[in-house]
Amino acid sequence: MSVPGQIDDLVPIDDNTVQFIKGIRENDGDLTIIYKPETGHHPHRLSNPTPIVNFVLKVTSQKVNFATVPAPPAEYRLGAGVERRFRLMDSGTSYRFAL
Repeated sequence: MSVPGQIDDLVPIDDNTVQFIKGIRENDGDLTIIYKPETGHHPHRLSNPTPIVNFVLKVTSQKVNFATVPAPPAEYRLGAGVERRFRLMDSGTSYRFAL
C-alpha cells in the first residue's frame, strides 16, 4: 500500500510513487494506492483511516465479510414469536404486538 499526497514536493509522486508502482507491476505484484487529495508530504494519515484498516485486515486474512456470516434462525432471536399485550394507561383498551 502507498498513501502519497498528491502535491507532495518533498517526495514527488512522479519521481517516487510512479517508479515504485512500475517496479511492483513489472514483477507481477499487487499494489493498493490511496492518493491524499490536496495534501503534501504531511500529515502521514487519512482523515478517515477505514481504507487502511480494511487493507491491513484483508492482507492479514482477518477481515470478515459480515454478509457471508449466517444469522441465527428467528426462533433463537430475543423475543421472536412472543406476543406481548400492552394496555394504555387512560383507556381500558388492550393492544397486542408481536415482537
